[in-house]
Parts: sequence; structure tokens; C-alpha cells
Amino acid sequence: PGDKMIRVDFGVAEPEFSGAPRLPRMPGRPLRVTYLGAISWSKGVHVLVEACRELGQGVVEVRVYGDLAVYPDYAERLQRQARGTPVCFMGPASRESIPELFATTDVLVVPSLWYENSPLVISEAFAASVPVVASRVGALAEKVRDGVDGLLFPMGDARALARALQELAEQPDLLEGLRTGIAHAVTRDQHVSHMERIYASLVAPSSQREQVH
Repeated sequence: PGDKMIRVDFGVAEPEFSGAPRLPRMPGRPLRVTYLGAISWSKGVHVLVEACRELGQGVVEVRVYGDLAVYPDYAERLQRQARGTPVCFMGPASRESIPELFATTDVLVVPSLWYENSPLVISEAFAASVPVVASRVGALAEKVRDGVDGLLFPMGDARALARALQELAEQPDLLEGLRTGIAHAVTRDQHVSHMERIYASLVAPSSQREQVH
């Protein structure tokens, strides 16, 4: 029953992601785009590569972080597809490197081709004040507010993704507006406190229970 369901967002270690000083994009330089996650077809990394082929030279520079060895056939096709594009495959990112990674990122792209649950990488990007461009599907469309803290594009549509990246590259004020629109991240302590209140309400006598939001 819907009245028995409570939505609780993930908490993030906010200081871990907000502590690294942001390195601003220099005028005239390409938009710094990052993908961080699994290198698999369902994650739509090839959609990002195809989008880069739609863009002219010098519009974006793209760093793809993830393990190429997990799905080697897909990774090999992806690398062939990326030849001649501004896409660099960086390998897996260590946990310690992620704050600095976000500090040198203008926008995170999440081009998934399946219904994600609630990607923690989006919460982490927001904690680091990085807007997100994501597929308009499932939880991605719930976590990213189109035109507020990021942009959404139709799932699998490389041309639409290219247009979104072009727009961000050409309009610094739009990018800054999205960054300003990012809501304050839920911390791990807040997440734990919320969960404790829920459990406490469930074990309390029925006469003492209060609805938890």
C-alpha cells in the first residue's frame, strides 16, 4: 500500500565531495564532461561517444572513468567508436580521487539505457556542485530536475545529448544557473537519523506512532 511506503534519499559524505577547491573552466576552453560508472551497454556509454561525434572540435573534452575489463567486447567496440573524438578512457577511479575529479568537471553525464534505481553518483555530483545531464527515464528523471540542477534528454538519443552539451558549452550562464540550482545534499548523518525515526515509529505502540515524512 502506498501509505506504507516512505522515500528516503541516500546520504553522502558531503565534506568528502565539497572539500576540493573547484578549478573553474577557462574562457574558450572545452566543456569538461565526465562519465563515472560501469562500462557496459546498459549504462549507455556509447550514446555519449556518439554525441561527441555530433559535436565540432573544441566543444567538449570527455573523461570516461570505469573498468574496461569487465565487459571487454563492449569496451573494445567503444574504444574503436571513440577514435577521433575528444573522449579519453581513464580506467577506474579510486575513491580518494573522486573529489578532485569532480573539482575539474563542469558536468556529469549519466546516459543510461535502463531504469536505474537511484544512482549514488548523481548524489555525489550534486554534493560537489556539479550539474548532471541524464537520460529522461526512471529514477534519473526523478533525481535530476530538468533546467534546475541539470538537463534531461530522451533515452538513447545521442543527437539530443549533443545539443544539451553544445548548449552548456556555449552558455556559461546556463551552466552556472544549474550549479546554483543544486539543492543541499542529504548527509549520511541526516540519512541515518531519518532511518532511525522510521524504525522508532514502527516499534512504538500504535497509540504513539506518528507518520514519518
